[in-house]
Amino acid sequence: MPPQPPKLLDQVRAALRTQHYPAHAEEATIAWITRFILFHNKRHPNVLTASDVITFLDSLTDVAERSQARLAILFLYG
Repeated sequence: MPPQPPKLLDQVRAALRTQHYPAHAEEATIAWITRFILFHNKRHPNVLTASDVITFLDSLTDVAERSQARLAILFLYG
């Protein structure tokens, strides 16, 4: 049986480390991506649309949280 590819969050974590993100930024980014996935009932980000991203961001009332979440989602899809 061939080895399983790394899980999404493991891939994101590796990409963050490759780009030398500090540990606190890595954890915050992973937390926001996890929150985004859970908000959409654990649907994989590959099947989510721009409308789903907007719905998630609109659900956040705090401007600072919305900004942090937006950056994490941009990293995810970048």
